[in-house]
Amino acid sequence: KNPRALLLDEYNRATPEVLQTAMQITLDRELNGHKLHPGTRIFAAVNASAEYSVNELDPAQADRFWTIDLEPTVEDWLNWAIGAGVDSVIIDFIRQHPDHLRPLREVEPGKVTPSGRSWAMLDKSLKAMGMGALEEQAGAPDRLLYHVAIGFVGSEASASFVDFVKSLD
Repeated sequence: KNPRALLLDEYNRATPEVLQTAMQITLDRELNGHKLHPGTRIFAAVNASAEYSVNELDPAQADRFWTIDLEPTVEDWLNWAIGAGVDSVIIDFIRQHPDHLRPLREVEPGKVTPSGRSWAMLDKSLKAMGMGALEEQAGAPDRLLYHVAIGFVGSEASASFVDFVKSLD
C-alpha cells in the first residue's frame, strides 16, 4: 500500500535462482504476482573486491542499477556505531586508534583482521556473554576479553584493545 525502500543486500553472493528472482523484482517490479508500490525504490549492495568470494554480475544484472563505490570514513563508522549502541569503550578505542578499524595493508587469505563489521560482531558477542560493559573491566580486563577479541579483530588489534581497556583505570 505504501512505498518502501527494498535493499537487496549482498546481492552478488546470491545463487542464480535468487538473482533471477531479483531480476523479476527490478524489471517487472513484482514477485509472484505481488506488485510493488510504484514509489518503492530498490537498492542492491555488493562487495566488489578480490578479497570476497562473490559472483560476478553479468551486464544485464549490473545495468539495472546506478552504481557507486562507497568508501566509508572512520567518522562514518563512529557515527553508525554510536547510533547502533556499540559499547562506548570500543567507540573510544577506534576514535583514538583509527588504524585498527580496518587493515592498512593487503590481507592474507584466512587471516583475521579488523573491520567495521568485526568490531560490531565483537561488541554483540561480548554483550551476549555478559561482558558488554567494558568500562567496568578497566584496569584489569578479564583474560577472556583478549581471547574473544582475537577471533574477531586479530591479534594486533586485540592486544592494543586490551591495553586500552586496562588504561581506563
